[in-house]
Amino acid sequence: MTSKEVETAKLYFEASNRSDMKSIASLMTPTTTYSSVRQGLFLGVDQIIEMQTAFHASFETLSWKVKSVDEIRPGVI
Repeated sequence: MTSKEVETAKLYFEASNRSDMKSIASLMTPTTTYSSVRQGLFLGVDQIIEMQTAFHASFETLSWKVKSVDEIRPGVI
């Protein structure tokens, strides 16, 4: 059985490949965290969407080909 978090991560990548900030935001809460080696740590939907908007704007096209999504511990993708 796939966890809710893994399903949410898959939906995030689908929305991100469309640069659909509204859909990305709908997947997050005020307590969601986003951590990236290159972009840093972002806390809550407002910070995450601000970063995502700027990040996506810096590319003419943007797409991820995700081979797998793993939950490394409960709630952590």
